[in-house]
Amino acid sequence: MKNIINKIKQDSTGFEGFQMLLIPDYQSFYLGIDSDENIVFMIKPNDQSQPVTFVSSRGKYLDVFFDTECQINTNGQFINDSFTILTLKTNNDFFKKIFYSICHDLMEMLGDNPDKSEVVNHVEVFRDLFGKALKKTTITEIGLWGELLVIESSDDLMFMIDTWHKLPKQTFDFNDGVSKLEVKTTTMNERIHSFSLNQLKKAKESSSLICSIMTSQIDLGKSVSDLFESINSKLTTEYRLKFQNKLMDVAGSDLENFTNKFDYNSATLHMKMYEAKKIPSIDSISIPSEISGVKFKVILEDLKSYDIDSNTPNLIKKINHL
Repeated sequence: MKNIINKIKQDSTGFEGFQMLLIPDYQSFYLGIDSDENIVFMIKPNDQSQPVTFVSSRGKYLDVFFDTECQINTNGQFINDSFTILTLKTNNDFFKKIFYSICHDLMEMLGDNPDKSEVVNHVEVFRDLFGKALKKTTITEIGLWGELLVIESSDDLMFMIDTWHKLPKQTFDFNDGVSKLEVKTTTMNERIHSFSLNQLKKAKESSSLICSIMTSQIDLGKSVSDLFESINSKLTTEYRLKFQNKLMDVAGSDLENFTNKFDYNSATLHMKMYEAKKIPSIDSISIPSEISGVKFKVILEDLKSYDIDSNTPNLIKKINHL
Protein backbone atom coordinates (compact mmCIF):
# COMPACT_ATOMS: atom_id res chain seq x y z
CA MET A 1 0.00 0.00 0.00
CA LYS A 2 2.91 2.31 0.64
CA ASN A 3 3.82 1.91 -3.06
CA ILE A 4 0.37 3.17 -4.07
CA ILE A 5 0.81 6.33 -1.99
CA ASN A 6 4.31 6.92 -3.39
CA LYS A 7 3.00 6.56 -6.95
CA ILE A 8 0.17 9.04 -6.35
CA LYS A 9 2.53 11.62 -4.87
CA GLN A 10 4.91 11.12 -7.78
CA ASP A 11 2.17 11.57 -10.38
CA SER A 12 0.30 14.28 -8.48
CA THR A 13 -1.49 16.79 -10.71
CA GLY A 14 -2.20 19.31 -7.99
CA PHE A 15 -5.90 18.41 -7.98
CA GLU A 16 -7.70 19.94 -4.98
CA GLY A 17 -9.55 17.10 -3.32
CA PHE A 18 -8.98 13.36 -3.33
CA GLN A 19 -6.40 11.68 -5.57
CA MET A 20 -7.12 7.97 -5.35
CA LEU A 21 -6.18 4.68 -6.97
CA LEU A 22 -8.30 1.56 -7.06
CA ILE A 23 -6.53 -1.13 -5.07
CA PRO A 24 -5.46 -3.97 -7.40
CA ASP A 25 -7.80 -7.00 -7.52
CA TYR A 26 -10.65 -5.02 -5.93
CA GLN A 27 -13.51 -2.87 -7.24
CA SER A 28 -14.73 -1.37 -3.96
CA PHE A 29 -11.58 -0.06 -2.27
CA TYR A 30 -9.47 3.00 -3.04
CA LEU A 31 -6.29 4.33 -1.45
CA GLY A 32 -4.86 7.79 -1.93
CA ILE A 33 -4.33 11.25 -0.47
CA ASP A 34 -6.37 14.37 0.14
CA SER A 35 -5.26 17.93 -0.66
CA ASP A 36 -3.36 18.05 2.68
CA GLU A 37 -1.50 14.85 1.69
CA ASN A 38 -3.18 12.85 4.44
CA ILE A 39 -3.49 9.16 3.59
CA VAL A 40 -7.09 8.25 2.72
CA PHE A 41 -8.82 4.87 2.40
CA MET A 42 -12.24 4.75 0.73
CA ILE A 43 -14.83 1.98 0.67
CA LYS A 44 -17.66 1.88 -1.89
CA PRO A 45 -20.53 -0.22 -0.42
CA ASN A 46 -22.87 -1.98 -2.80
CA ASP A 47 -25.83 0.00 -4.11
CA GLN A 48 -28.37 -2.53 -2.87
CA SER A 49 -27.46 -1.99 0.79
CA GLN A 50 -30.27 -1.10 3.18
CA PRO A 51 -30.00 2.25 5.03
CA VAL A 52 -28.08 1.94 8.31
CA THR A 53 -27.52 4.11 11.37
CA PHE A 54 -24.01 5.48 11.67
CA VAL A 55 -22.04 8.22 13.38
CA SER A 56 -19.22 9.92 11.50
CA SER A 57 -16.43 11.44 13.59
CA ARG A 58 -13.25 13.50 13.64
CA GLY A 59 -10.38 12.29 15.82
CA LYS A 60 -6.86 13.40 16.59
CA TYR A 61 -5.38 10.68 14.40
CA LEU A 62 -8.31 9.34 12.37
CA ASP A 63 -11.39 10.85 10.73
CA VAL A 64 -14.21 8.50 9.77
CA PHE A 65 -17.08 9.59 7.51
CA PHE A 66 -19.79 7.20 6.40
CA ASP A 67 -21.95 7.49 3.28
CA THR A 68 -20.22 10.68 2.09
CA GLU A 69 -20.76 12.13 -1.37
CA CYS A 70 -17.50 13.30 -2.92
CA GLN A 71 -15.52 13.55 -6.13
CA ILE A 72 -12.29 11.64 -6.56
CA ASN A 73 -9.60 11.85 -9.21
CA THR A 74 -8.31 8.42 -10.19
CA ASN A 75 -5.87 8.16 -13.11
CA GLY A 76 -7.17 11.45 -14.51
CA GLN A 77 -10.79 10.29 -14.41
CA PHE A 78 -13.24 12.09 -12.11
CA ILE A 79 -15.75 9.97 -10.21
CA ASN A 80 -18.66 11.28 -8.15
CA ASP A 81 -20.05 8.74 -5.71
CA SER A 82 -20.80 7.94 -2.07
CA PHE A 83 -18.00 6.42 0.03
CA THR A 84 -17.01 5.53 3.57
CA ILE A 85 -13.83 7.56 4.09
CA LEU A 86 -11.02 6.88 6.58
CA THR A 87 -8.42 9.65 6.80
CA LEU A 88 -5.17 9.23 8.72
CA LYS A 89 -4.15 12.64 10.07
CA THR A 90 -0.58 11.99 11.13
CA ASN A 91 2.66 11.48 9.24
CA ASN A 92 4.06 9.21 11.94
CA ASP A 93 5.50 6.04 10.37
CA PHE A 94 4.26 3.80 13.18
CA PHE A 95 0.65 4.92 12.78
CA LYS A 96 0.98 4.54 9.00
CA LYS A 97 1.93 0.88 9.50
CA ILE A 98 -1.10 0.35 11.72
CA PHE A 99 -3.36 2.18 9.25
CA TYR A 100 -2.15 0.11 6.28
CA SER A 101 -2.69 -3.06 8.31
CA ILE A 102 -6.23 -1.93 9.12
CA CYS A 103 -6.98 -1.22 5.45
CA HIS A 104 -5.71 -4.67 4.47
CA ASP A 105 -7.81 -6.36 7.15
CA LEU A 106 -10.94 -4.42 6.22
CA MET A 107 -10.64 -5.64 2.63
CA GLU A 108 -10.10 -9.20 3.86
CA MET A 109 -13.10 -9.12 6.18
CA LEU A 110 -15.52 -7.20 3.96
CA GLY A 111 -14.74 -8.70 0.57
CA ASP A 112 -15.53 -6.86 -2.64
CA ASN A 113 -18.90 -5.12 -3.02
CA PRO A 114 -19.56 -5.00 0.77
CA ASP A 115 -22.89 -4.27 2.45
CA LYS A 116 -23.20 -0.91 4.26
CA SER A 117 -24.05 -2.48 7.61
CA GLU A 118 -20.92 -4.64 7.45
CA VAL A 119 -18.81 -1.62 6.56
CA VAL A 120 -20.13 0.36 9.52
CA ASN A 121 -19.66 -2.50 11.98
CA HIS A 122 -16.08 -3.27 10.98
CA VAL A 123 -14.94 0.34 10.57
CA GLU A 124 -16.25 1.25 14.03
CA VAL A 125 -14.04 -1.45 15.56
CA PHE A 126 -10.94 0.08 14.01
CA ARG A 127 -12.06 3.62 14.87
CA ASP A 128 -12.13 2.54 18.53
CA LEU A 129 -8.58 1.22 18.13
CA PHE A 130 -7.26 4.65 17.14
CA GLY A 131 -9.24 6.20 19.98
CA LYS A 132 -7.02 4.28 22.39
CA ALA A 133 -4.01 6.14 21.00
CA LEU A 134 -5.13 9.15 23.05
CA LYS A 135 -4.58 7.35 26.37
CA LYS A 136 -1.77 8.38 28.71
CA THR A 137 0.25 5.43 29.99
CA THR A 138 3.40 4.91 32.03
CA ILE A 139 5.33 2.31 30.04
CA THR A 140 8.81 3.29 28.87
CA GLU A 141 10.08 2.83 25.33
CA ILE A 142 12.75 0.34 26.37
CA GLY A 143 10.21 -1.50 28.54
CA LEU A 144 7.78 -1.95 25.64
CA TRP A 145 10.64 -2.87 23.31
CA GLY A 146 11.67 -5.71 25.62
CA GLU A 147 8.12 -7.05 25.92
CA LEU A 148 7.67 -7.01 22.14
CA LEU A 149 11.04 -8.75 21.74
CA VAL A 150 9.81 -11.58 23.98
CA ILE A 151 6.67 -11.95 21.85
CA GLU A 152 8.62 -11.73 18.60
CA SER A 153 11.09 -14.35 19.88
CA SER A 154 8.36 -16.88 20.55
CA ASP A 155 7.46 -19.83 18.33
CA ASP A 156 3.79 -19.30 19.27
CA LEU A 157 2.97 -15.64 18.75
CA MET A 158 -0.76 -16.02 19.35
CA PHE A 159 -0.21 -17.76 22.69
CA MET A 160 2.14 -15.00 23.82
CA ILE A 161 -0.33 -12.31 22.76
CA ASP A 162 -3.06 -14.10 24.73
CA THR A 163 -0.88 -14.04 27.86
CA TRP A 164 0.31 -10.44 27.39
CA HIS A 165 -1.21 -7.67 29.55
CA LYS A 166 -4.88 -8.47 29.90
CA LEU A 167 -4.98 -5.05 31.57
CA PRO A 168 -2.22 -2.40 31.15
CA LYS A 169 -1.50 -2.06 34.90
CA GLN A 170 -1.37 -5.74 35.76
CA THR A 171 1.53 -6.85 37.96
CA PHE A 172 3.01 -9.25 35.41
CA ASP A 173 3.78 -8.67 31.74
CA PHE A 174 2.83 -12.25 30.78
CA ASN A 175 0.48 -14.57 32.65
CA ASP A 176 -1.06 -17.78 31.31
CA GLY A 177 -2.84 -18.66 34.56
CA VAL A 178 -0.14 -21.16 35.50
CA SER A 179 3.13 -19.28 35.19
CA LYS A 180 3.98 -15.58 35.24
CA LEU A 181 6.75 -13.63 33.56
CA GLU A 182 8.07 -10.13 34.15
CA VAL A 183 10.38 -8.59 31.52
CA LYS A 184 13.21 -6.26 32.51
CA THR A 185 15.24 -4.53 29.80
CA THR A 186 18.31 -2.35 30.29
CA THR A 187 20.76 -0.40 28.11
CA MET A 188 23.38 -0.37 30.87
CA ASN A 189 26.66 -2.25 30.52
CA GLU A 190 25.79 -4.35 33.56
CA ARG A 191 22.77 -6.57 34.13
CA ILE A 192 21.15 -4.15 36.57
CA HIS A 193 17.36 -3.82 36.80
CA SER A 194 15.00 -1.67 38.83
CA PHE A 195 12.31 -3.26 41.00
CA SER A 196 9.65 -1.92 43.29
CA LEU A 197 9.45 -3.70 46.64
CA ASN A 198 5.82 -4.58 46.07
CA GLN A 199 6.49 -5.86 42.53
CA LEU A 200 9.29 -8.19 43.60
CA LYS A 201 7.30 -9.36 46.63
CA LYS A 202 4.38 -10.41 44.41
CA ALA A 203 6.80 -12.03 41.96
CA LYS A 204 8.34 -14.10 44.76
CA GLU A 205 4.94 -15.10 46.17
CA SER A 206 3.76 -16.33 42.77
CA SER A 207 7.04 -18.11 41.92
CA SER A 208 7.27 -16.06 38.75
CA LEU A 209 10.28 -15.68 36.47
CA ILE A 210 12.14 -12.55 35.48
CA CYS A 211 13.35 -12.24 31.88
CA SER A 212 16.44 -10.05 31.77
CA ILE A 213 17.37 -8.38 28.48
CA MET A 214 20.52 -6.34 27.82
CA THR A 215 20.77 -4.16 24.73
CA SER A 216 22.08 -0.79 23.55
CA GLN A 217 20.79 2.02 21.41
CA ILE A 218 22.24 1.85 17.87
CA ASP A 219 21.33 3.39 14.51
CA LEU A 220 21.09 0.01 12.75
CA GLY A 221 18.97 -1.67 15.40
CA LYS A 222 15.25 -2.34 15.57
CA SER A 223 12.60 0.01 16.93
CA VAL A 224 9.29 -0.70 18.66
CA SER A 225 7.71 -0.09 15.27
CA ASP A 226 10.00 -2.67 13.61
CA LEU A 227 9.14 -5.32 16.20
CA PHE A 228 5.45 -4.51 15.80
CA GLU A 229 5.70 -4.98 12.04
CA SER A 230 7.54 -8.29 12.40
CA ILE A 231 4.89 -9.67 14.79
CA ASN A 232 1.89 -8.17 13.01
CA SER A 233 2.85 -9.64 9.62
CA LYS A 234 2.74 -13.20 10.98
CA LEU A 235 -0.70 -13.03 12.62
CA THR A 236 -4.20 -13.90 11.48
CA THR A 237 -6.68 -11.06 10.99
CA GLU A 238 -8.29 -11.84 14.36
CA TYR A 239 -5.00 -11.77 16.23
CA ARG A 240 -3.74 -8.64 14.46
CA LEU A 241 -6.70 -6.76 15.88
CA LYS A 242 -6.16 -8.28 19.32
CA PHE A 243 -2.45 -7.44 19.22
CA GLN A 244 -3.05 -3.87 18.05
CA ASN A 245 -5.66 -3.28 20.75
CA LYS A 246 -3.34 -4.52 23.47
CA LEU A 247 -0.49 -2.44 22.08
CA MET A 248 -2.65 0.70 22.15
CA ASP A 249 -3.82 -0.13 25.68
CA VAL A 250 -0.25 -0.57 26.89
CA ALA A 251 1.43 2.35 25.10
CA GLY A 252 -1.34 4.77 24.08
CA SER A 253 -0.24 8.24 23.00
CA ASP A 254 3.45 7.45 23.56
CA LEU A 255 3.60 5.16 20.53
CA GLU A 256 4.30 7.96 18.07
CA ASN A 257 7.33 9.04 20.15
CA PHE A 258 8.93 5.58 20.37
CA THR A 259 11.39 5.94 17.48
CA ASN A 260 14.74 4.84 18.96
CA LYS A 261 16.44 1.70 17.66
CA PHE A 262 18.07 -0.91 19.88
CA ASP A 263 20.52 -3.74 19.25
CA TYR A 264 18.32 -6.73 18.41
CA ASN A 265 21.11 -9.29 17.97
CA SER A 266 22.79 -8.43 21.27
CA ALA A 267 19.44 -8.49 23.09
CA THR A 268 18.53 -11.97 21.85
CA LEU A 269 22.03 -13.26 22.52
CA HIS A 270 22.09 -12.02 26.12
CA MET A 271 18.49 -12.80 27.12
CA LYS A 272 18.44 -14.68 30.44
CA MET A 273 15.80 -15.94 32.86
CA TYR A 274 15.91 -15.73 36.66
CA GLU A 275 13.66 -17.11 39.38
CA ALA A 276 12.09 -14.22 41.27
CA LYS A 277 12.44 -16.02 44.61
CA LYS A 278 16.25 -16.01 44.23
CA ILE A 279 16.58 -12.28 43.52
CA PRO A 280 17.84 -10.28 46.55
CA SER A 281 15.31 -7.89 48.05
CA ILE A 282 14.71 -5.60 51.01
CA ASP A 283 12.97 -7.19 53.97
CA SER A 284 9.54 -5.56 53.96
CA ILE A 285 9.21 -6.17 57.72
CA SER A 286 11.91 -3.58 58.34
CA ILE A 287 10.02 -0.95 56.32
CA PRO A 288 7.74 1.28 58.46
CA SER A 289 4.07 1.09 57.44
CA GLU A 290 4.10 4.83 56.71
CA ILE A 291 6.63 4.33 53.89
CA SER A 292 5.45 3.16 50.48
CA GLY A 293 6.65 3.10 46.89
CA VAL A 294 10.06 1.65 47.77
CA LYS A 295 12.20 1.03 44.69
CA PHE A 296 15.73 -0.29 44.28
CA LYS A 297 18.16 -1.71 41.73
CA VAL A 298 19.48 -5.26 41.71
CA ILE A 299 22.61 -6.56 40.00
CA LEU A 300 21.71 -9.94 38.49
CA GLU A 301 24.98 -10.74 36.71
CA ASP A 302 26.40 -12.94 39.49
CA LEU A 303 23.14 -14.78 40.14
CA LYS A 304 22.60 -18.21 38.66
CA SER A 305 20.22 -17.97 35.72
CA TYR A 306 17.26 -20.30 35.31
CA ASP A 307 17.95 -23.58 33.51
CA ILE A 308 15.42 -24.74 30.93
CA ASP A 309 14.41 -28.37 31.53
CA SER A 310 11.43 -30.70 31.23
CA ASN A 311 9.71 -28.96 34.16
CA THR A 312 9.98 -25.49 32.66
CA PRO A 313 6.58 -23.77 32.33
CA ASN A 314 5.05 -23.77 28.85
CA LEU A 315 5.10 -19.98 28.77
CA ILE A 316 8.89 -19.94 29.05
CA LYS A 317 9.52 -22.84 26.66
CA LYS A 318 7.95 -20.89 23.84
CA ILE A 319 10.68 -18.21 23.92
CA ASN A 320 13.29 -19.28 21.38
CA HIS A 321 16.35 -17.35 22.55
CA LEU A 322 16.66 -18.83 26.02
